[in-house]
Amino acid sequence: MRILIDENLPISFFTELLAGFDTKTIKELGWGGIKNGELLSRIEGKFDLFVTADKNIQFQQNLEERSFAIVEIYTNRLPLLRKIEDSILAELGNVSENQYVKIGP
Repeated sequence: MRILIDENLPISFFTELLAGFDTKTIKELGWGGIKNGELLSRIEGKFDLFVTADKNIQFQQNLEERSFAIVEIYTNRLPLLRKIEDSILAELGNVSENQYVKIGP
């Protein structure tokens, strides 16, 4: 599974948590600051999953025609992320193409 980690998440946490996956970050790709519509177009065909803390993306963009899944994490605060590590990994294992999943309260 090819996973893209958004710039609004703590990169070191996610690269460690997802060490068994093929992960890239927005920063690694030089895509920092790109608007959501353009970002989603760039993800298309290159990644299977986009992990973000952006709560507005589902309301701002048409996600129905996307070939990748999006997982929205409710927080980007490291202490809270550590508490939900197992939930994050479980959801990543169950997510499928064109699915939008929220993790958190």
